[in-house]
Amino acid sequence: MSPLVVLTRPRGRNESLAACLRGRGMPVLELPALEIQSLPVDAAQFPMPQDYDLVVFVSANAAALYLQQLSRFAAASWPPEVLAATVGQASAKPLLDAGILREDGLVHPPLQAPQDSETLWSMLRAAGRRFDKVLIVRGESGREWLGEQFERTGAVVRRYAVYSRRPAMWPSGQQAALLAALESGRPMIGLFTSSEGIEAFNENLASLGGLEFWRNARFVVIHERIASRLQSLLGTVLDAKSRPMVKVCLPEDKAIFQALIALASL
Repeated sequence: MSPLVVLTRPRGRNESLAACLRGRGMPVLELPALEIQSLPVDAAQFPMPQDYDLVVFVSANAAALYLQQLSRFAAASWPPEVLAATVGQASAKPLLDAGILREDGLVHPPLQAPQDSETLWSMLRAAGRRFDKVLIVRGESGREWLGEQFERTGAVVRRYAVYSRRPAMWPSGQQAALLAALESGRPMIGLFTSSEGIEAFNENLASLGGLEFWRNARFVVIHERIASRLQSLLGTVLDAKSRPMVKVCLPEDKAIFQALIALASL
């Protein structure tokens, strides 16, 4: 019996990967852990890029939603003297797709490097450029580490939230599909791409009486930090002898697909 692959990324981020998996004969259940909601903003509060030396985007959602707001309040252009940065290659895609940045105007970790704030910070420090005014575009909550590093250098940092994240509500059909898989004892593979997603997914499982999922599944995550959070959660619901496998891969669909296929073959 092929394992059921449970995709937990927000709605709109799973379709392409799900199609590839189904093309390989893998059953897929899409259960978004988080719902992404854009936050309202007015022109007086919107931070224009030309008012900063550096604009950092912490996710693809942050980049896409900021560009939408920029097109509402100003011309869809980017001042050439302002550097843009993202914590990973996936986060850079909306900026590159928009075609408003010069090639040397965007910095992000290369794909084979860790896709995180620490790697981006090292790259910016190595470049030797000073940033006095920094804008960090993000969700309502998140890690403060990167902003704190800039503040220690004397920079003025504004943290600008463009979206909120909340646990997604699963339709009854998806709930029933998950519970049926659990009742049958079918093996599963879960994909998690954020620590917040793990927390929200666990809340939904608890409300459904589906915590047995953690015992039935193996897991793919996209960062060691997420793996650590998952292992911590598993330690609260499973004994040490029954800890499932957790595989870390790069945060792009090709690598995720290969990791899921590899786990399914075990």
